[in-house]
Amino acid sequence: MQKPYKPLAILFGILLPISAQASDCGTRWNSYRNTELGVAFCHPNKLVVQTEGQDIYVLTRRSGAHAKTILSHKNRDLLFNGKRMLDPNDYVVHIKMGRGDFIAANTQEKIFFYDKGAVRAGIGRFDNLPAKIVRFGGWSGYQSEIICSTSDPKTGFHAAGGQCLWVIGSDGQNNFVLDTLGAPSDVTTALKIVQSLRLLQAPVLIEKAHGRMSTCLSVMFMG
Repeated sequence: MQKPYKPLAILFGILLPISAQASDCGTRWNSYRNTELGVAFCHPNKLVVQTEGQDIYVLTRRSGAHAKTILSHKNRDLLFNGKRMLDPNDYVVHIKMGRGDFIAANTQEKIFFYDKGAVRAGIGRFDNLPAKIVRFGGWSGYQSEIICSTSDPKTGFHAAGGQCLWVIGSDGQNNFVLDTLGAPSDVTTALKIVQSLRLLQAPVLIEKAHGRMSTCLSVMFMG
């Protein structure tokens, strides 16, 4: 169940103007670069990358469209309540690209909120641990591992207590939201992808700068 949101005032921190250089993906990992969406990252060479609009999926194999099957809020609630069924189109990692700062992405997705002196993910059945601040390749944001689970209708197997990784990051101009579906190996892969991810200048996503946008994220309204 998603936690109720209240106006949140938080000093997120200065987005450091770090120069993002091409990453060395190492052995058994390939590089992916999409200049239209403005993102580059490394991924295991046994996985494929599939793009649907502003959504990027890292998959074990190419599959059908995901927009109406996996990304719905209904399926998100099922996932966190242990009722979501495994699907052959399940992804390993999903990255949603957008424009705007961290506040813009978080206001739309309603993932993180301020509670008991810390920033936490406000989704899932249980109280989540404080989110971690992450800074890589010129962007910064928050990440949290949330308890989730899935069920297999064919075998009756119920995977309880899995970990779904959620990350929101921004360079102050463009943002991304990254998530996984609960498999432990997926979280490990996703964390490595996060560390390699960098945001590029994306002509499709960038509009004229808005006066409210700055390198210091100071006020966040959720609700």
